[in-house]
Amino acid sequence: MERLSLIAEIIFLETAKNSFSFPIGNSIRMSFWLPGDKASTFSEIQINNKIIDLGKHEILEIKLGDIGLLLSRIQKGTEFRMGTFPNEIAIGKVIEIKRS
Repeated sequence: MERLSLIAEIIFLETAKNSFSFPIGNSIRMSFWLPGDKASTFSEIQINNKIIDLGKHEILEIKLGDIGLLLSRIQKGTEFRMGTFPNEIAIGKVIEIKRS
């Protein structure tokens, strides 16, 4: 199975306070989906030597789980949502794609 990691610009919304205690210093797991999708996939945001706070644009690495139908739809500049599907707590944009 092909794996996908993204380097992305992410901003955590105010609604994220209901899911996490901020600031965040550990890697976190949540659902990942593209706007308009009817389903999501597992993801993990890698937070290394950073402190993440609400409302600030951050450049982070995201590791995606089952990429199936997402693979052909994700490219540089693709916007996405994260949270507990369908409730978004973070929004982002792909900067770079890493396949392995």
